[in-house]
Amino acid sequence: MSADGARSQSWRNYSVADPYEHDSMPNITEVKNADDKDRVYVWVDGSYCCSIRTRTWKAIELSVGSEISCEELQERESFFWKNAYGQKAWEEEKKRLERVKGWIKTYLPSVQVKTLGFGAESTEFIAEHPGEKGDPDLSLAFGGREVIALEVSGTGTQRGQDFWVRPDKLKYAQNHPERDVWIVLHYRKPKERFVWIKPDLSKNYEDKERVIRGVSERYVIFDNNSEEVKSSAEFSNYVAQKVKSLEDIRQ
Repeated sequence: MSADGARSQSWRNYSVADPYEHDSMPNITEVKNADDKDRVYVWVDGSYCCSIRTRTWKAIELSVGSEISCEELQERESFFWKNAYGQKAWEEEKKRLERVKGWIKTYLPSVQVKTLGFGAESTEFIAEHPGEKGDPDLSLAFGGREVIALEVSGTGTQRGQDFWVRPDKLKYAQNHPERDVWIVLHYRKPKERFVWIKPDLSKNYEDKERVIRGVSERYVIFDNNSEEVKSSAEFSNYVAQKVKSLEDIRQ
């Protein structure tokens, strides 16, 4: 978001510092919180720098007056959780992605699967900034045309009977109606499970705060009765119908 765009929204002001108070090092001079509570907007040396997810902002423990350049702040925001969770966590992410790709290749063999996203297929540190928040990890295509954009998430162990999805993943689907965006949650324990979620493009989702590893995060909560939650069979049939439609067009 540009500085003008950021200023055009309704803000609650955190605090402001004199941009000329420190002459030696660049520093954070202003922080504002958007009404949707999902992001904060940060100014460095009096100029708008970037937006940061609220969860990440709290965890990196910076504030007005902290000495940091805009470039360093953007890099820290991009890589914070990858560094914080460590190599083991990112290896788990890769395994989750591979299990989902394996399921697709088994049950939807006519579909080509391409990995997208920010380092989605790598456990190595990648020195580049991610694209749009919520950008899907996989593209399912047939005949060179994308049929499904799939965001992969989940945890090693499912706890409870509900499913948590970050708001930015749902917002991406709503902001890109030209793509057929789905979300899949993969759990390894207590038994392997794939939960498929088709976001409602017209729904105003309400998110709730949850605390993970001592850091607050906001999620939209689904359960087995949610209309958006689909079984593996329902997802497979949905994709098969789209593929069949493309096959009919080609004939």
